[in-house]
Amino acid sequence: MKYEICGKAIIDEKDIERILSFGFSRVEIKLKREDLFEKCEYTKNFLLKHVKSICSLHIYHAELYDFPNEIYKLIDIYNTIFNEKRPILVLHSNRILSIMLLEYHNKLLDMLFDNDIPFCLESQPGESLEFLENFILPRFDFCLDIAHFWISSPNRYIECLKALLSNWSKKIKLVHINSVKIENNIPMDNQPLSNSLNPPMEDTLKLFRDYLSSDVPLVVEVPPEQQKKSKEILLSLLNKI
Repeated sequence: MKYEICGKAIIDEKDIERILSFGFSRVEIKLKREDLFEKCEYTKNFLLKHVKSICSLHIYHAELYDFPNEIYKLIDIYNTIFNEKRPILVLHSNRILSIMLLEYHNKLLDMLFDNDIPFCLESQPGESLEFLENFILPRFDFCLDIAHFWISSPNRYIECLKALLSNWSKKIKLVHINSVKIENNIPMDNQPLSNSLNPPMEDTLKLFRDYLSSDVPLVVEVPPEQQKKSKEILLSLLNKI
């Protein structure tokens, strides 16, 4: 099965040119706080220039006091820059669940729906399958970060991933591909792909083949200098299964 493999870049001309030169079809753009506020006009011009090369926008971990202004800025950017096929907006689920406790902030999420902005919540380390099935998946589309998912259930990762994909695959709009390294008993995600690291990539991709639509982009979410090599490993494994 052929998936679109995307890289990851920041709002920087040299960075996006470098990442695209590795052979990625498109990229996910990581937005920092200053990209939305202090550098908003530059961000708009950058996104407009590279609109055809962007698969998704990944927002920073907004604090509660920032979230209303963040949503207004994002709505403005989407309505100004993206007219036809809009990139997916990736929000962090731990922040969204916190803000949903406040009715006003909950209405802000509805503004994304009302403005036809496609968004999904990214799974966070520690959020188990049971947690996702109770609090995330019934209402929201989902960005599966395989490293975060492995951290939440390392001893039953494949079992849980199969259950997630077999029951909720239509909710998954994007996948973050990266590995986990254990340092001083602390799991560190966003590591380059390697046969010696978790999650087990070949078994993961076999489940994607069986359950996940090929329309779902796979974003290689590793440090810039490791993206080319990780892309090659991912392509090799996809060709193998």
